[in-house]
Amino acid sequence: MLTKLLGQLAKIGSNLNQITRAVNAHRLTGHSEELSFTLGEIDRLRMQVRELLE
Repeated sequence: MLTKLLGQLAKIGSNLNQITRAVNAHRLTGHSEELSFTLGEIDRLRMQVRELLE
């Protein structure tokens, strides 16, 4: 179950990275910081799940 969660978090992170690139490419303002924060939270969650799997 945790392995599946880790995979899902990776997919979410990938999607957020694509959104962030699109926002930056079109120079849309106001959301870059929020997206970066969310990406950081996803990474934090992934690390916690990895620790649980060890």
